[in-house]
Amino acid sequence: MKFYIASGIKNKDNVKKIFDQLINTGHEVTADWTLTDDIPEDGRDQKSEYVRSIAKRDFEGIRECDIFALLSDPEEGRSMYVELGIALSMYQSTGRPKIFIVGPKNNESVFYFHPLVDRVNTIEDILKYSANLDTIELPSKSHEGRLEEYKSLRAEMLEIIKERVWGQATYAALSAGMLALMKDSGKIPILIFTILLSLPFIFHTMQREHARIRMGNYLRAVLEPKIPGMYWEEYLGLWRGKFGQEEGKGFLNIFDRIKHLISFSGLYLLVSGFCLVYLFFVTKNPDIRFLGIFCFIFLIGAYVNFFLLYGKGQKEYKELLRLGPKA
Repeated sequence: MKFYIASGIKNKDNVKKIFDQLINTGHEVTADWTLTDDIPEDGRDQKSEYVRSIAKRDFEGIRECDIFALLSDPEEGRSMYVELGIALSMYQSTGRPKIFIVGPKNNESVFYFHPLVDRVNTIEDILKYSANLDTIELPSKSHEGRLEEYKSLRAEMLEIIKERVWGQATYAALSAGMLALMKDSGKIPILIFTILLSLPFIFHTMQREHARIRMGNYLRAVLEPKIPGMYWEEYLGLWRGKFGQEEGKGFLNIFDRIKHLISFSGLYLLVSGFCLVYLFFVTKNPDIRFLGIFCFIFLIGAYVNFFLLYGKGQKEYKELLRLGPKA
């Protein structure tokens, strides 16, 4: 059986023991919220992405569970009452999860007496009951369709990454061939041409990378929250928040962007830089040198736009998250 245990955040130690008990008896916990740090209310606006990750993770945990158990003692904690409301709504529409209120204070709320709720004294009472409880699978056709869409988009994103690798390999082969075959009389035009040749490659890489970023944004903001089990990005957000990642920095920080950019397109910059330096050795003509510098600066400008592309992607993600359907 899949369990979701609702309780106050200050009751984490007791809940961890219950999780261990459930796992040791062959059951599954759909959301381990004890890993989450307690964020004071006045600090949640500063870590809204982190808090949003918690909400989406716990919502998914309730949606996926077969048994929802609320620990009535201690009675503090507003979130567990919200979770009870979600569980009641889920059961009303899907026939699951089975809802239990556990503990001696199981008469504190009128909703504890709702016809869909069973009040018990201990978790052991639920385990005895669950031995004869059949699991109810939710209709999955919509999830199958979303999963197929997810697989298609992920496959396309992997193809884009392969294209970037093959693009660099093609450019390396062309450049190496031209530089190896050039003669003294043809060095200057070949060096200039090699620098210029990098431009269509980098522009194509930028275009495809922008497409990959948009696909990734759609997957993260729209598709993944609606597919059961597809919330690795939320746990990644929780991990970043747990280690003090600043708000708004979860997309890619500056160093990640630079490493990402260089790893898939750095060869164009490296070969072009070599050609420019070599050009200065083979000619002292200021016009030719200026032409080489101009082409190289144009290439640097393309890299700057490539770097800014990730910031644009982050803004698009936030806008899609704001306007898109909520999980």
